[in-house]
Amino acid sequence: MLFNSLEFIFVFLPVSVCCYFFSAKIGNDSVAKFSLVAASFFFYSFWNPPYIALLVLSISINYLLSLLILKLSNTTKKKQVLILAIALNLTLIGYYKYCDFFIQNINAISGTSLSFQNILLPLGISFFTFQQIAYQVDIFKGKTNGDCFLNYILFVSFFPQLIAGPIVHHKEMMPQFKKAIYWNPHRLFQGLTFFTLGLFKKIIIADNIAIYANTVFDGYAAQSSFSIIETWVGIFAYCFQIYFDFSGYTDMAIGLALIFGIFLPLNFNSPYKACSIIDFWRRWHMTLSRFLRDYLYIPIGGNRKGESTRHRNLLITMLIGGFWHGASWNFIIWGGIHGLALSINHIFRKFVCLPNNFLFRNLAFGVTFLTVSYAWVFFRASNIDVALNMTKVCFGMNGIDLPRFFSLFLGSDHGLDFIRVNGAFTSLFLNYHSVAYLFGLFLIIKFLPTTSQWMKWSINSFSKDTSLRKVGITWAYCMGLIFFISIKPLFDSSTSEFLYFNF
Repeated sequence: MLFNSLEFIFVFLPVSVCCYFFSAKIGNDSVAKFSLVAASFFFYSFWNPPYIALLVLSISINYLLSLLILKLSNTTKKKQVLILAIALNLTLIGYYKYCDFFIQNINAISGTSLSFQNILLPLGISFFTFQQIAYQVDIFKGKTNGDCFLNYILFVSFFPQLIAGPIVHHKEMMPQFKKAIYWNPHRLFQGLTFFTLGLFKKIIIADNIAIYANTVFDGYAAQSSFSIIETWVGIFAYCFQIYFDFSGYTDMAIGLALIFGIFLPLNFNSPYKACSIIDFWRRWHMTLSRFLRDYLYIPIGGNRKGESTRHRNLLITMLIGGFWHGASWNFIIWGGIHGLALSINHIFRKFVCLPNNFLFRNLAFGVTFLTVSYAWVFFRASNIDVALNMTKVCFGMNGIDLPRFFSLFLGSDHGLDFIRVNGAFTSLFLNYHSVAYLFGLFLIIKFLPTTSQWMKWSINSFSKDTSLRKVGITWAYCMGLIFFISIKPLFDSSTSEFLYFNF
């Protein structure tokens, strides 16, 4: 079941909310939590019912091992149980997500013909396994004393963040689950606002811009040829598609949690406004960056043993971070590009003192944006050959195709063999309108406030001041209009998955 589906919006969500608060009113908080767990399991099983057993098994084993770590007093034995817990979680994700990848590479290296397992990847397995690994480590370090089984199940399976994050810590969620449950219209209004804006980003912006990205990337996979401008249109289109897709999902997840009175951590903070790769990873998938930093980069040494160790550990962390996204060398290369960019960024910060003025800030922004955009080529391309072919074209290695307008300046005999003045667009789908559309999205990303900043207006709707209440009512009408615009395409076409559901 998808957040952007009609059955979720008009059936599952209203029923779940009513059952949750009604259970709290006529029963107690435990009954309400149980109803939310049941809703979360139903939400997960809607995709593939047999895999609900896998989720329950993972939760049960991890909880029992966490109790064992708490019970043991011997540090060595506690560490052994922790290693066992981590190994079991990594084995689970390794089997379901990477089994065929390893078989493919073993066959390629050794010449064997091992058969592929063709295992269907369970939704959210990367997220709920990493979340439980973090929990086990925190139990071992004494950062938490554990909790009841019901709270732990809800911590792992809470449906707004089960499939694609954010990857939450126990200290962020457990205290909220222990509080008394009560109906809060303020949070309901804020939650619906977040959800509506996220729905708009996904359906109206991300799904529409995907058409341009798919035209180029799928065209390259089918060995079609494109000009340098068409290739960059495709790259930027995917750049904006994944931005609005993931931003939309994050807003919807935060909004859904708020409806139930739960605050999820911020996971997306205008990453394309970043002026460095370091800043980008402080803004993009923030909870994954936090996990990689706290549970991988720092444990393997961080920057404690000098600059060379820092660069090595950064590269290792980002390679693993890339591999976490998918069982493909493309993702590993994508992670490697970011790892190298992070190292270069740190070197520049140490040895080069750039002035902090308007010119250099925008230069840094441009370099960062282009680096991130190019790296998405390996993230999106179907294989390495496609990514390399696109690289050759987008960097002009196969020549540069310019619009015929440039013939006025270059002339018919310009003497530059690598420059062809024969029109920039060969595809009927890619044209100057698509360029204008992308530029408009760029301006939105660069200059408009984040959803959290827009939310300050919704808070005013509950102010006692009459003028601000009018603003709030106007805002509610605006959200209603945006919601109507967003759901209208759902009645005419099939629902599209969020990109991060594949990871």
